[in-house]
Amino acid sequence: MKKYLLPSFVTLILVYTSIIIYKQDKLSESIENPEYQEYITEYRNTVDEKVQQIIDENDELNEYDLTYKSNSTAGTVGNFEGPQVHLKAIKFHNEVLDKEDERLKHIDGVSAHFDPDHPCYGLPDVKISVQDVRLYNQENSTIAKFLNFGSKNEPKPYKVYRKRIKTDSLGLTSKYLVMQLWLTEFQVNIDINPDNECFVNITDEEKENTSYPGFWYGSTLPTVKLKDLKREYKDNRYGNLSFILEVIPDNSPIYFQSKNSTTTKADFAIAAIYCNEAKIGNEPDIQRISTNIHSGQPVFLNNKPDYDEMNKNFYGFSDNVETNAAKLLDSQLSNDDFIWNKPYYLKLYFNNLGTWRTGLFNQNEYHDQVNYKFLMPVFVVGSWDIIAPQEILPTWDPPEPYIRKFSLKSLLPFGEMGFIGKFISVILIIGILFIGITLIFPVLIPALIKIIKR
Repeated sequence: MKKYLLPSFVTLILVYTSIIIYKQDKLSESIENPEYQEYITEYRNTVDEKVQQIIDENDELNEYDLTYKSNSTAGTVGNFEGPQVHLKAIKFHNEVLDKEDERLKHIDGVSAHFDPDHPCYGLPDVKISVQDVRLYNQENSTIAKFLNFGSKNEPKPYKVYRKRIKTDSLGLTSKYLVMQLWLTEFQVNIDINPDNECFVNITDEEKENTSYPGFWYGSTLPTVKLKDLKREYKDNRYGNLSFILEVIPDNSPIYFQSKNSTTTKADFAIAAIYCNEAKIGNEPDIQRISTNIHSGQPVFLNNKPDYDEMNKNFYGFSDNVETNAAKLLDSQLSNDDFIWNKPYYLKLYFNNLGTWRTGLFNQNEYHDQVNYKFLMPVFVVGSWDIIAPQEILPTWDPPEPYIRKFSLKSLLPFGEMGFIGKFISVILIIGILFIGITLIFPVLIPALIKIIKR
């Protein structure tokens, strides 16, 4: 038996060694090469310096800039061409009206005249007007002198943000964003306008046969007849009345020059508007009018024309303009259209709005008026793709990213095969060790045989 031990040992050693050498890549542990990581860091820093130099040079030449190009010859602050705010519809209880009829007597996008019932009786006439959007920094603004805006100045943004966003791991390609913040404002005026004199002849038959939904007047009756209605100026008030506004953000003529020298329209977004002032006139108790917009309140915008979804903050915007600016810049990286260049919708809701009287004999007649002033920050973005020229970059010659590390696991020839492979590897190693020890200590086998025989 002894004569077979040495050939068996040599054979096992050769087989074992061959397997270890053949499978060394699989058996050895792969780890990151620290020299490679240092090389990448230094290379990135060098690329950043080169690209930033390109950006700085082009900024000095105004190559990366947004330009306001007025469609008119004047192009001053006074006739600023900005976003548009339209009156989209009037909602009365559950009905939305956007076309002229007997109730919605007039609507043209910037004004409307609404009277749902008789011209002289019941609910009074409501008139609404939406003024054009203007730059907030007008000549008559109290802060204009601090911001260098006057009637002879061309429109300018309030603030400019610049940000470079790397689009690959080494920074060889980047997107350079320039975002302007324009502060604009607009007003909405709502006026209750009752007919104090009636020039319409009404027959007794018409008074008896004409009726309107009872809930219009807060009545529990299904209908209310015309004969039971008071004149418009005699304490008639609306409930559940809303005005739906549509904001078109991308109307301003702001462009940028792209890399191929083509003039491109910028992207526009409005995250929220802010109610600078909500003035309720002819009403000593302003709490009597229930409304959803108050002075100093942000109104978040979204692109959903559904009435129930309006004024909801779906995109997680902040009431802080700077926070919103960062969020909008980040949205440009993923090419997500997000809320860019889309119309927005908001609602102005009122309850208990109308006419009222005071005095011992109700001799004092009043009608509500509501005047809103909104501040509307408009974000305008232009983007440029920047590719670092090859001639300014250092030669790319990194070391190997990974290196092999020898460990005890590397001695298991079938270790990559799971538990069974590890078990076979251990049996093989034990066999080799046993034969080797037996060759060195020949008395070991006879001793083992004696032990077995016992």
